[in-house]
Amino acid sequence: MGDQGKIREVPFAERAAVRSEVRQEIEAVRWLLEAMRERLPAQSATAKAIERRAPWREILQFARWEECFEVAGLLEDAIATLEDDIPPEVLG
Repeated sequence: MGDQGKIREVPFAERAAVRSEVRQEIEAVRWLLEAMRERLPAQSATAKAIERRAPWREILQFARWEECFEVAGLLEDAIATLEDDIPPEVLG
Protein backbone atom coordinates (compact mmCIF):
# COMPACT_ATOMS: atom_id res chain seq x y z
CA MET A 1 0.00 0.00 0.00
CA GLY A 2 1.80 3.14 1.19
CA ASP A 3 5.59 3.36 1.13
CA GLN A 4 5.83 1.40 -2.11
CA GLY A 5 6.32 3.94 -4.90
CA LYS A 6 9.53 5.86 -4.29
CA ILE A 7 10.62 3.51 -1.57
CA ARG A 8 10.58 0.36 -3.69
CA GLU A 9 12.75 2.10 -6.28
CA VAL A 10 15.73 2.72 -3.97
CA PRO A 11 18.26 0.35 -2.41
CA PHE A 12 17.37 -1.00 1.02
CA ALA A 13 20.00 1.10 2.79
CA GLU A 14 18.43 4.31 1.47
CA ARG A 15 14.78 3.47 2.20
CA ALA A 16 14.73 5.11 5.63
CA ALA A 17 15.80 8.40 4.08
CA VAL A 18 13.07 8.16 1.45
CA ARG A 19 10.44 7.36 4.11
CA SER A 20 11.60 10.41 6.05
CA GLU A 21 11.35 12.56 2.91
CA VAL A 22 7.83 11.29 2.22
CA ARG A 23 6.77 11.99 5.83
CA GLN A 24 8.17 15.52 5.52
CA GLU A 25 6.25 16.09 2.28
CA ILE A 26 3.03 14.82 3.89
CA GLU A 27 3.54 17.13 6.87
CA ALA A 28 4.20 20.07 4.52
CA VAL A 29 0.90 19.39 2.72
CA ARG A 30 -0.92 19.17 6.07
CA TRP A 31 0.62 22.47 7.14
CA LEU A 32 -0.46 24.13 3.89
CA LEU A 33 -3.98 22.71 4.25
CA GLU A 34 -4.25 24.15 7.75
CA ALA A 35 -3.05 27.54 6.50
CA MET A 36 -5.57 27.46 3.64
CA ARG A 37 -8.31 26.44 6.07
CA GLU A 38 -7.95 29.80 7.83
CA ARG A 39 -9.18 31.53 4.67
CA LEU A 40 -12.28 29.33 4.28
CA PRO A 41 -15.69 30.10 5.78
CA ALA A 42 -16.39 28.33 9.08
CA GLN A 43 -19.39 26.49 7.62
CA SER A 44 -17.39 25.15 4.67
CA ALA A 45 -17.39 21.36 4.35
CA THR A 46 -13.82 21.61 3.08
CA ALA A 47 -12.78 23.57 6.19
CA LYS A 48 -14.49 21.07 8.48
CA ALA A 49 -12.79 18.15 6.70
CA ILE A 50 -9.39 19.82 7.06
CA GLU A 51 -10.04 20.49 10.76
CA ARG A 52 -10.79 16.84 11.47
CA ARG A 53 -7.85 15.72 9.33
CA ALA A 54 -10.04 13.74 6.97
CA PRO A 55 -8.33 11.64 4.28
CA TRP A 56 -7.01 13.70 1.42
CA ARG A 57 -9.38 12.25 -1.16
CA GLU A 58 -12.35 13.26 0.99
CA ILE A 59 -11.04 16.80 1.41
CA LEU A 60 -10.42 16.92 -2.34
CA GLN A 61 -14.03 15.96 -3.08
CA PHE A 62 -15.35 18.74 -0.85
CA ALA A 63 -12.86 21.23 -2.30
CA ARG A 64 -13.97 20.46 -5.85
CA TRP A 65 -17.65 20.61 -4.90
CA GLU A 66 -17.20 23.96 -3.12
CA GLU A 67 -14.85 25.28 -5.83
CA CYS A 68 -11.95 25.73 -3.43
CA PHE A 69 -9.49 25.58 -6.29
CA GLU A 70 -6.36 26.31 -4.26
CA VAL A 71 -7.05 23.39 -1.88
CA ALA A 72 -8.07 21.10 -4.73
CA GLY A 73 -4.94 21.96 -6.71
CA LEU A 74 -2.66 21.33 -3.75
CA LEU A 75 -4.20 17.93 -3.08
CA GLU A 76 -4.30 16.91 -6.73
CA ASP A 77 -0.59 17.68 -7.07
CA ALA A 78 0.32 15.97 -3.79
CA ILE A 79 -1.68 12.85 -4.62
CA ALA A 80 -0.26 12.65 -8.14
CA THR A 81 3.30 13.00 -6.81
CA LEU A 82 3.11 10.87 -3.68
CA GLU A 83 0.17 8.50 -4.21
CA ASP A 84 2.10 5.23 -4.01
CA ASP A 85 3.85 6.35 -0.82
CA ILE A 86 0.97 7.96 1.10
CA PRO A 87 -0.34 5.81 3.94
CA PRO A 88 -3.96 4.69 3.31
CA GLU A 89 -5.24 6.53 6.38
CA VAL A 90 -3.92 9.82 4.94
CA LEU A 91 -4.93 9.21 1.32
CA GLY A 92 -8.35 7.69 1.90
